[in-house]
Amino acid sequence: SDILHKITGTHVSHVDIQHITEGIGKDITQEHNKAILHIKLDEEKRVEPANIVINKNAARKIYLETDGCHVPTKEAWRECKTLLLFERNKKGDEPILLNKHYFSSLEDIHYFKRQVKAQLEKYCGKDEVELICIGDGAEWIWNMMQELVPQGTTEILDWYHISEKIWELANELYPEDKEKINSFVGEQLEWLKKGNPGVVIQHLVELKKTTKHELTDKLIQYIE
Repeated sequence: SDILHKITGTHVSHVDIQHITEGIGKDITQEHNKAILHIKLDEEKRVEPANIVINKNAARKIYLETDGCHVPTKEAWRECKTLLLFERNKKGDEPILLNKHYFSSLEDIHYFKRQVKAQLEKYCGKDEVELICIGDGAEWIWNMMQELVPQGTTEILDWYHISEKIWELANELYPEDKEKINSFVGEQLEWLKKGNPGVVIQHLVELKKTTKHELTDKLIQYIE
């Protein structure tokens, strides 16, 4: 309400704005729901593959990034899953994101993956595309992508999530020893920057021989 007044000089109450935006939100939700009425799940709750043309050598590269976070609602804490579709270009040496498209939902995974299918088909159209999926280690993400794109995607484990896991393990292994923590983390991240997750896994397997810590096993599984 304050921003509208500053920009336009118009007085609109915050209650009116709330009613208008909630009404528009309901209309948008109804349109989204209509788009997935034809999409069925099988007996195992699997979604049918997306009707897109995958070619890992295609000129058009589509990035799909998804994650979930828990938010409080009036009823209870619920997971809000969010999808981002985008393309990339460069401005000088700086990468820029183009054609960004967002979709979020508080509904369950079965609803969400039907929406991802609909959004992905609309975004890609009939073009041949390479699909690059970015996510953390949550199994629902990669299970969903295997259902939607059985031809295969280029899979990228999100840098910030894997970094967080490595720092967590280092702090458990070397409590109060900042030098060892920094050395351990620096070495693993350097290998990951070079695209060698296999080397990190080898280091963790060797580490298991001398240090019995469940976080080591969890990190190996996370990377794999």
